[in-house]
Amino acid sequence: MNRSTIIKTVLIAALGSFCTLRPEAESCSNFKVRAGLFIPQSTLFREIYGSAAPLIQAEVVTSICEHIDFWANIDGIFKHGESIGLCNDTKISMASLSAGFRFPHQLVCMNSLFYVGVGASLAGIWLRNASTCCPCEKVSKGSIGIILKSGISHEVCDCFLIEFFADYNYQPVCFQRHLTVGGGKIGVGFGYSF
Repeated sequence: MNRSTIIKTVLIAALGSFCTLRPEAESCSNFKVRAGLFIPQSTLFREIYGSAAPLIQAEVVTSICEHIDFWANIDGIFKHGESIGLCNDTKISMASLSAGFRFPHQLVCMNSLFYVGVGASLAGIWLRNASTCCPCEKVSKGSIGIILKSGISHEVCDCFLIEFFADYNYQPVCFQRHLTVGGGKIGVGFGYSF
């Protein structure tokens, strides 16, 4: 056997021992509505639109094995601002679809779960810039990015849960210059397990 075959075999065996498939009766999924704040990474974004924007998300999570969950969510951010220099009205709208894996850990002596995760993000960004002397300018861009997730989920009763989350989204885009429209996302979610 060559070295790459041995490495592949060891990795598959390690993943197999780490990821024990759950019996059908123990499979768990949940749907959450999450709200919070988007805190932009870009200084330019903060100068135009402010230091935070409201965020709304819908998320679905399903367990695929004992220590790995698959998640997918969609979110939206909408914010008004003023252009630098001329102070013209501007509006940004962002919608992103993201999916990935998270790695949960049951907290001892609590009905809570801590998780970290990673995934890919596909975003649409729409800008509308108003001007007193020119017609309204509209620009739209698409972007592929990466999202890192973390949070604590607490089961309130048999089916309902509350979650506190802190995510980071790297979302590069090029308008007239390269910048990231990503940043931190913090907030709370309410969900239903099924």
